[in-house]
Amino acid sequence: MGTVKVLTYENPNGFHFMEEFEPYESCLHICATQSLKGSLEKRLRKARVTSAKALVDSFYPGWNNPDERFSQYAKLSDFLRKGYRRLNPNILKSFKRNKLDLLITMRNLTEIGLRPEYVLQKVQKEEEEIFCMVWKDMLPHFAQFMSEAEYRLSPKGMESVIEPYQNSNQARTIVLHGFYYISPVQHHVLTKMKEKGFNLVFLNMYSRRFPSVFSFLEENFSETYGWATDEDWIYGSDDARPNADKFASKIEGSYRQGDMEGIDTKSYEFILDFVEDINKTKITGKENMVSPSADELNERIEEFNSGLNTNKHLLSYPIGQYLFHLHSMYDEDYGDGGAYLLQGSTLMEFFSSGWLTLEGENARDYTYQLKKILPYFSGCETTEEWTRRMKDLVYFKEGLQERHEREMLEEGLGDSNHFKKVRLNQFKRFSYLSVPLKEIKLIEAFMERIIDDAAWMMDIERERSTIRDHFLKIQDLVKEAGVKENLLLEEERRLVDELEQALKVYGDDEDYHVADLADALTIYLGDGFKSPDDKRDDGSPGKVKPMEQLDGMILSGSRSVHICAFDEKSYPMKSAPMPWPLSKKTIAALDTQATDMYLFREKHQVSISRYLFFLALSSEKTLKLSWIKNWNDQEDLAQNVYMDLLNLEVANHSDTPQEFNPVDIDYDFDLLGGQTSNVVQYPSEEMAEASLCARRVYYSSVLQTHSSYQNDFHQSFLIGNLVKQAGASGKDKGVILSWMKGMFPHFSEVRLKSIIESNSSKKLLESQRHFGKQKRDYDGFKYDTAITYFQFLTHRGGFTQEKWKESMTYLGEDPVKSYKKLKLEDKFDADSMPEASPSALCKYCPHSYHCEASIFHADMRGQEEEV
Repeated sequence: MGTVKVLTYENPNGFHFMEEFEPYESCLHICATQSLKGSLEKRLRKARVTSAKALVDSFYPGWNNPDERFSQYAKLSDFLRKGYRRLNPNILKSFKRNKLDLLITMRNLTEIGLRPEYVLQKVQKEEEEIFCMVWKDMLPHFAQFMSEAEYRLSPKGMESVIEPYQNSNQARTIVLHGFYYISPVQHHVLTKMKEKGFNLVFLNMYSRRFPSVFSFLEENFSETYGWATDEDWIYGSDDARPNADKFASKIEGSYRQGDMEGIDTKSYEFILDFVEDINKTKITGKENMVSPSADELNERIEEFNSGLNTNKHLLSYPIGQYLFHLHSMYDEDYGDGGAYLLQGSTLMEFFSSGWLTLEGENARDYTYQLKKILPYFSGCETTEEWTRRMKDLVYFKEGLQERHEREMLEEGLGDSNHFKKVRLNQFKRFSYLSVPLKEIKLIEAFMERIIDDAAWMMDIERERSTIRDHFLKIQDLVKEAGVKENLLLEEERRLVDELEQALKVYGDDEDYHVADLADALTIYLGDGFKSPDDKRDDGSPGKVKPMEQLDGMILSGSRSVHICAFDEKSYPMKSAPMPWPLSKKTIAALDTQATDMYLFREKHQVSISRYLFFLALSSEKTLKLSWIKNWNDQEDLAQNVYMDLLNLEVANHSDTPQEFNPVDIDYDFDLLGGQTSNVVQYPSEEMAEASLCARRVYYSSVLQTHSSYQNDFHQSFLIGNLVKQAGASGKDKGVILSWMKGMFPHFSEVRLKSIIESNSSKKLLESQRHFGKQKRDYDGFKYDTAITYFQFLTHRGGFTQEKWKESMTYLGEDPVKSYKKLKLEDKFDADSMPEASPSALCKYCPHSYHCEASIFHADMRGQEEEV
């Protein structure tokens, strides 16, 4: 039996200089994280250093391979599909929805030596009993790995595993660095090592002066869990860093006076502000970023900046998105017999991937047009509904185009007269009807290709497939797409090559339900089968790391540390993941030291959070703390409680002037696009628009040929204008409703009836006949005043706000005079974007969804402006 000691230090940057550490310097050092391993190797040139993950993998070879987890997941899915029909259906349904959690718990309990028969004696609930039944059926698929692990954890096998790491002079002593929390499998392995005669030395930051921060470590390394007695502790003689010392004193209630030095703080209004800022930082390479919300933050960063390589797995690139969504489309629980489902966001991912090509055209070049037509598909779920709605749109657009071409011919208009064309065809103000018919049909063809690929890949009628056959289909799809020649990034090409090689060697010939294979593959593509240690230790450049990687960053000292998204909700962390579906009561009843580590982590999560923040404050470099006020479905988030505690002064990102880059706005540049010198030639309606907001007309007529409205709120106004036109011409409500249902199937009948009722009053129809028919003129082209209602959503008397009334006066003025009066020559600089004029009228602007200056009624607190 080996011995256990605990060696402590207070300064993570100087422990290796301590006299107490010298006897252990040349021992084997096992670090809790890969981050710490990398930094320790640079500090301890003579020592052999490895990570806990590498050590565990040495005892369980192949067990944590993602491919093996894929097979196990598919097998578990098959068991849940074919068996247990007489058991509680609600519990089985829950198991099917949480298969990955179920598998992880089975694996974690199995690898520490527990078996279903033992756990079954301790269970408290029906779902735990059923869990044991399913687990028992899965054991044969774990047996080969557990047999090998059992040998390697034996005295003879252990020597062969440890020997490659050892130095001869300290062969039986192992230093364990940074194990402030010991996972169940780590506990199991270290206990076996102790039993086989290895002497363990836990090396960790600790201070007896601050029990509120460090007392949890006394329990962590105690005899309770099989480790050290009080007499086995050796206390280092170094000192803590001043900032960390002051923080801990504040926690203890005995605050030491003095300013906190070397700490920068900043707040961001939105995630976009944060992304812009860190992109600049990454160019200099001076920051290591960590966050208590690392996973969510990396996902959001990827959404806003696809070029930022936050992950190295396939799903972080567009090419992986195509395969992921293709396998996510079939939902066997939908309706009576399952269905292929599609969402607008999913379709956008397909188009963005670069994988979708037809006759030399790449769908990646049509994402802007897709975005404009997506509102027409509101309410569509199944691929059949999407297909029918697309045919409706094509039919609608064909009828409009035929009529429009005839009217253009009659008016003698050419393609370059875009201001006249939009006044001839008010339907262009609907975003989905502003897209050319040819491009709509191409989008339709792309969509049909996606649906065909999904049906071919899933082959539901065949029902079952081997993993080999399914992966061969993916390989065929990759070859057929020919994407490697079209991809923009060299990294993407490399990943396609790696995927092809992986698919070639996969050889499981057992068959599974194709829906289960698809489910497993979506997790596989997203690295869902990686172990928690793999994810925690991901060293991908540019990635925001979890807080657990702070230890290596602080020890390295090569870069400053930035704790991101450090808001009031995210930290301190108050809960920890538990092995689902086992309850805390059942875990306690298991009465093993390894499983007790689950309860330890849950009990001390706040203390662990304090410890990590103390560690961050020990940095020799500048520490940066920031939070995002509005993100992750939260609004007006305040700074973290620890920042409050330290009374740190905060800089606001919005105080720094931001440069505008027109490329950031997703617009088609066409005709007059980008030509600010032509503004003086714009019609009077555009002058009225410029009076409302110069930036609005810049978006509408400089960056594109005309504005169009995408959301339902705005389109309800446009439909209302059509209703008034039809009503004024004598059509009754029944006929109008029939028309509207045919033209706007994405609006419910109830809503259309409401729009018709609210736009059919006698007063409105009289106004339409009198004022709407009055003629306006632009460069010799005559058109009804009612056409302008589609540009502004309503007539000039539609709103009562003074700003609106003033702007509408420009409809009656000469455009050149208006141009001078509004001083547009000064506002429309070719190198910059005009200043916005935000008001309550932003709500009615076609660009409100992307304009940073846009405000709504919720932002107008305390203002009495009436709209």
